[in-house]
Amino acid sequence: MLYTGMLYTGTPGDDTFAGTSDNDTLSGGSGHDRLDGNDGDDLIRGDGGNDTLSGGAGRDTVSYASAGGSVIVSLAIVAAQNTYGGGTDVLSGFEDVIGSSYSDILSGDAGGNWLDGGAGKDTLVGGLGDDSYVVDNAGDVVQESGNGGVDVVFAALSWALGANIEYLTLTGSGHINATGNGLNNLLTGNAGNNVLNGGIGHDLMAGGLGDDTYYVDSTGDNVVEAHHAGNDIIFSSVSYSLFGRAVESLTLTGTGQLTATGNSLSNTLTGNTGNNLLDGGGGADTLAGGSGNDTYFVNTMGDVVVEITGGGSDLVVASASYALTDIARVEALTLGGTGHIDATGNGQANSLNGNDGNNRIDGGGGKDTMTGGLGDDTYVVNSVGDVVIEGVGGGYDSIILQSLDSNVYSLAETSKVEAVTIIGRGWINLGGNSLDNTLTGNTQQNKLWGMDGNDSLVGLGGDDTLIGYAGNDTMLGGDGNDHYHLDSAGDVAVELAGEGWDTIYVNFDFSLVGTNIENVGASTSYGDYNLTGNEVSNILTGNYGHNLLDGGAGADHMRGLDGNDTYIVDHANEDCDETESSGIDLVISSVDFDLGYGYDNPLDNLTLTGSAVKATGNDLYNVLTGTSGNNLLTGVGGNDSLIGGEGNDTYVISGHDVVVEMDNGGTDEIRAEMSYVLTDATIENLSLLDRAAALDATGNTNNNVLTGNSYANQLRGGQGLDTLIGGGGNDSLVGGAGDDWLVGGDGHDTLYGGQDSDWYLFAVNSGEDVIDSVEGHTFHDRIDISAYTGGVANEGMLTQVGDNTIIDLGGGNSITVTGTSVENTLLCMVW
Repeated sequence: MLYTGMLYTGTPGDDTFAGTSDNDTLSGGSGHDRLDGNDGDDLIRGDGGNDTLSGGAGRDTVSYASAGGSVIVSLAIVAAQNTYGGGTDVLSGFEDVIGSSYSDILSGDAGGNWLDGGAGKDTLVGGLGDDSYVVDNAGDVVQESGNGGVDVVFAALSWALGANIEYLTLTGSGHINATGNGLNNLLTGNAGNNVLNGGIGHDLMAGGLGDDTYYVDSTGDNVVEAHHAGNDIIFSSVSYSLFGRAVESLTLTGTGQLTATGNSLSNTLTGNTGNNLLDGGGGADTLAGGSGNDTYFVNTMGDVVVEITGGGSDLVVASASYALTDIARVEALTLGGTGHIDATGNGQANSLNGNDGNNRIDGGGGKDTMTGGLGDDTYVVNSVGDVVIEGVGGGYDSIILQSLDSNVYSLAETSKVEAVTIIGRGWINLGGNSLDNTLTGNTQQNKLWGMDGNDSLVGLGGDDTLIGYAGNDTMLGGDGNDHYHLDSAGDVAVELAGEGWDTIYVNFDFSLVGTNIENVGASTSYGDYNLTGNEVSNILTGNYGHNLLDGGAGADHMRGLDGNDTYIVDHANEDCDETESSGIDLVISSVDFDLGYGYDNPLDNLTLTGSAVKATGNDLYNVLTGTSGNNLLTGVGGNDSLIGGEGNDTYVISGHDVVVEMDNGGTDEIRAEMSYVLTDATIENLSLLDRAAALDATGNTNNNVLTGNSYANQLRGGQGLDTLIGGGGNDSLVGGAGDDWLVGGDGHDTLYGGQDSDWYLFAVNSGEDVIDSVEGHTFHDRIDISAYTGGVANEGMLTQVGDNTIIDLGGGNSITVTGTSVENTLLCMVW
């Protein structure tokens, strides 16, 4: 009560004073006073003496707070009453009374009184009205009769309501408790941490700001808390729901099959030993069951379920994505509603059930049973014993094989799952069913096969094998050296650049152009397939049929196996590999090419194209065909056919090789490993190769160049204007008809130009050579020793010896011109 009116303090004498219509405070002093409050809610203290005190109109309070001892005061007595510690007073018109600091007895009247005993151990006795009691001592006693109104106790310490009192309010800020009785109580806490226990009856409990604890034992009990007013908990022996946004925790007691329901806060709901249903409501809740078979309703991803070991067979029903933890020890999880949410198991053998949304169901450890619904579901399988159940028309469903050991898995034909993905490091092989499957491997070496349907096979890392089988399949190998088996032209293999060294196997014509795949091979033993590479270095492998292998731009390796195979070569480092007795094979090359050693690599024929120059055979009977350019065709072993073209071609022959040249096909040369006669009029030149033997070369009617080797050769020029070059041995050069050039080279050579005007050319260190006569008058033969004289004539070098002329070149080098005089010889000299 706020007293804002007159403040009057009496004298030691006998005072008489009347208050105003305001809320006055009147004190009589030590005399025998007469005080009248008049109107207003007044506070009147008689102090010492025998006083007559009247409250007047309003709600007035008589106070004995200044009494020197215990007082006994009754508001029901209108006559003079001995209050003991406060004198003998006459009281009238008062509703409320305040005791002393001693142990008082205060009694009300039939109205609604406020009885405040003060500090001592007081006895407060109400009446018929709605009384209020203030207690602040554990020894205080409150007495109420039946039908004595609706009464309230204001307690500054822990307090339990006695009989017939309905309300209890805790005051101050101490951590104190309020306990009800058998009535329908209203218990109100203070700012401290209170324990409110309504007892029997339908109680209303309001905690206040502290961390309060409520005990509920009736479905009619209600708890009222302000938002953000502490962290509060209810202990309930009946099913209970947390309303509003105030109480955080609810614990079920006893053994009954009870339900605990949370609110929008982050609640902690704790079950008892019975079969409980715990529903956290909104917020990130913690739900802890007991030993019964409990059901948990989870509404947010932040909800946590905790179960004890051996705590029954429990079920979580979740309307949000949820994971059963090993701490939870819950066996079953069912997704509610139609949302796209997830279910995750724990280490036990779980039963996980999806809803009609798109669910991700992860069994975790243990042998789990996972059942989807109508949506596009994803199942995570972690154990060989896991079971996935999908119905017809249950969406597009996927399985993730996670952290499994190396094994072989296949989708059952009765399974309605379309896709499987492998995660972890197990070496797992995986097969599909008749649906359009998507099978995805991991970073290890996987084998994936699709069966029927238009499948998508994804290898990811590792050296994978992808087999599409029937249908138009798409295969992506990823990193690693992958192998693709394509069974129809509708199959597609996809690789990114730098993802390994990959191979495709096909049973139809195939080209690697436009792909990042390096190798292609025939997947069946027979069939005439054309296989084409791309711009990188490829490996192309045929079969027992007649294959055409075209490596493309890179340095390719092509292997034909059996059959009459054709190889297209366009890189200098390309390699063609054939097996023994493997048909008649042809290499078509736009670069220089060597057929290799025939018995190890039995390639038969070689045709040059484009700008290619050189074609080299092997030990087999080869057909080497040049271009229109200047070619070098080398037969090596075998009886080869060397076919030139329009250019200036060179043929290297051995054995019984056949050279074919077209008319007017350039200036051509044969390089022979044996004695050879130019019988073909289309060949101009002939050179003898060093093979540790003295060989002969014979020209034809063309203007030939005949060149010897380092041994003793016999060169015969024929009818044209020939050039004969002896080489290093003791050669015999016969020019024949026409104006010929003869060069003996090293060694003791014999040169005979024949008729017409011939030219004999001697280089430094030409040896001791013989010219079989010259003619300086008629045919104008020439002896060219300018390599020795440097253009300076020196007739002293010539000496007549019998019928011969000796030309001394010095240094042991000389020329003997037989049957010719010095005079005639001088006519032939070229100094």
